[in-house]
Amino acid sequence: MKKSCPYCSSTHLYLLGDGRLECSTCKARHSPAKIQKNLLLLDAFIQKKSPKEAAIFCQASLPTIHSYFALFRSLIPQFMDKIYQKYSATYREYEEYLFLPNSKRRKREFLIHGIGIMGLYGQGGVYTLLMPNHWKNMDKKTRSNPDFIATLAHYYQWDKLVRIDSRSTPLGDFWLFLEEFMRPFHGVKEEFFGLYLKEAEFRFNFTQEEQAHHLMRIWREYLNQKL
Repeated sequence: MKKSCPYCSSTHLYLLGDGRLECSTCKARHSPAKIQKNLLLLDAFIQKKSPKEAAIFCQASLPTIHSYFALFRSLIPQFMDKIYQKYSATYREYEEYLFLPNSKRRKREFLIHGIGIMGLYGQGGVYTLLMPNHWKNMDKKTRSNPDFIATLAHYYQWDKLVRIDSRSTPLGDFWLFLEEFMRPFHGVKEEFFGLYLKEAEFRFNFTQEEQAHHLMRIWREYLNQKL
């Protein structure tokens, strides 16, 4: 298989004295060994390998794995936004959901720690938006008020949250998928949750082969921006 430029996909490359390759089309230079390592890292991410598994698979350090996985994850939201914009007129189904770790799912008083998500479904698949946390800045007395908790439980249909109710709709399937997807991470800080949510959305909407194709294209666009 003929080598191609990771930046522009051109096959017009020539070897430099230091072992790197230069593209005669875009003039970018790259190390074949480093590109191969990046491809392994992409593959490990697509296969959902744990950081420890990926470190062995890629023969890389754990800090390197964490750094690259975080980078790949950060590239996904913009891609999913483009999909949404392309099919925005087709999103007819929507549903609000409250994400809670299993450890906090059994007690209603933990509802205030949940993360509200708006899910939409159309030709582009599932698309999600994080909802504002209106009660985050409330004082402790208000948030622990039984009447307030009861209102919150009614709004989010707490009984369904406890059962992780399975409904035969794309959004219902996605909520179940999200629960399983988040389980191995053993808790994610709220400020990073949106990135993991978009990764789950990406994995739910596309097959593993499609994920690899899209992420490779996104990665190339990212490299081009760095030129």
